[in-house]
Amino acid sequence: MLWVLLVVAVILLSTYVWLRQGRARVIARHRQVFNRLALPDVSGDRFSSRETVLIPPPAARYLRHAITEGAALAKTVDLHLIGEIRVRPDGDWFKFEAMERICPERGLLWQARIEGVGRIYTEGSEYLCDGDAGSDFFLSGILPLVRIRGGEFARSAVGRLVIESIWLPACLCPARGATWEPGDEHRATVRLPGLAAVSSLNLTVAESGALVDVSMMRHQGGEARSFGLMPFGIRVEQEARFGDYTIPSRVIAAWGYGTDAAEEFMRITVEDARFL
Repeated sequence: MLWVLLVVAVILLSTYVWLRQGRARVIARHRQVFNRLALPDVSGDRFSSRETVLIPPPAARYLRHAITEGAALAKTVDLHLIGEIRVRPDGDWFKFEAMERICPERGLLWQARIEGVGRIYTEGSEYLCDGDAGSDFFLSGILPLVRIRGGEFARSAVGRLVIESIWLPACLCPARGATWEPGDEHRATVRLPGLAAVSSLNLTVAESGALVDVSMMRHQGGEARSFGLMPFGIRVEQEARFGDYTIPSRVIAAWGYGTDAAEEFMRITVEDARFL
């Protein structure tokens, strides 16, 4: 009996060590992505309202509202986020806390801890970096729960990068290569350099210049399903100023945005933003 217990103990210990080593390898890979996405602005480029003269009026209002005159045009933003998320339209909402780095020229990394039932939680990251994309999450920080690579997930991640550019208004400036197309008195469409072939981003802008919402056609894909292009959008409920930038600080994200089949799946509050 003692021999059996010893064998079981060795197996359990070996499994635990193996899981810890796997988690450590994932953390190391995500750290490399995080460092790769650090692209500080060294160009000396600064925002001038003069560059908004030739773009559609809603776009001009938005950029003048979002960026302080003379502000350095940052290339990267680090966000501290809190909020709620659910995986099914009729599912429960779970609280999360996350750190995100966004660099439109290279990609993004979202590192989150999601509360579960009782002491159970989920921890991991989603990333896109130079065309490589993935999602790694662990139950209680140890047991592998989600591992997704490439494919439809990568296409969805690129769409996510496009729509989350609203947290880095500098990348939407003509000086950074963004191209704007007119809509109406409150709407305009923008395409980002290097991402223009993926999807355009539609912005609704209030008279004050504040964002009302943003929407696009985005690939919906994950581990077990792939639905191709779907309407996707973010409704802005509140904004805040961080340094030289005014960005959405409380938003709701939904698939099927603007349709009767809209499914809200994430509520996000920006606690802090740092621009590089």
